[in-house]
Amino acid sequence: MTVATLAAGQLIAARYELARPLGAPVLQGAAPAWLARDRTTGQDVVLKFDMRPGDGWPQHDVRHPALLAPIDRLPHDGGAADVYPWLPGGEIGRLRGRAWPLLVRRLAPVVDALGTLHEAGWVHGDVKSANVLLDADGIAHIADFGSARRIGETAPAPSSPYSTSPERLDGAPADAADDIYALGALLYELVSGHPPFYPDVTPQRVREEPPAPLMGRPEPPPALRELVARCLAKRPADRPSSMRLVREELERCLELDEPREATP
Repeated sequence: MTVATLAAGQLIAARYELARPLGAPVLQGAAPAWLARDRTTGQDVVLKFDMRPGDGWPQHDVRHPALLAPIDRLPHDGGAADVYPWLPGGEIGRLRGRAWPLLVRRLAPVVDALGTLHEAGWVHGDVKSANVLLDADGIAHIADFGSARRIGETAPAPSSPYSTSPERLDGAPADAADDIYALGALLYELVSGHPPFYPDVTPQRVREEPPAPLMGRPEPPPALRELVARCLAKRPADRPSSMRLVREELERCLELDEPREATP
């Protein structure tokens, strides 16, 4: 399959009518995504076309409400198309620069979902704002598992240089610490309004240079600054050892902020 074969109005599997492409222009080898209308149900859905043959990652291994699993999988032109629910809230990046307690609460389901994924032996491999989507109620879901790998498997570096850990740049096998680094980069981006090392990210800076201190409005507490800095540590051993611990520390940050929120 090539991107050129997809066009608005095209009918896939005699059921899904393509409406428009989603996201940035497709990179070579990446899987294009389209908004489509399910003619059977009348609902909007997203079709993600995988140019590689295969069955995708075994999503029956892992279940969590914030893991956006496909509702259908179709053979298409030597590859496959996964059908996902359409989440009208868009990417979580639209909340950049909002108050940090709101952002932490929004991300909480995703942190839990990644913890469940890791405990099942999987790494998402591409945690970034474009892959965290909000439903109509503002609840966040983690999507796009095209980079998912078993822990210990060879894993190519993700497409976003801002969320790629130093060890992934060097070709290390997939590990939960990769997602913890990427989550730290996502927290940094949402709270500060831009990702670490923006706009001049380079592999050398990612490997050697600590990011600027986390800033935001209202001012993030020291506990949140310290947590994000540890998630972005150069060595995996210096990061939190699990997503469960990250979640616990985020909860403590919120608890410490409650008296201030209650003050008129």
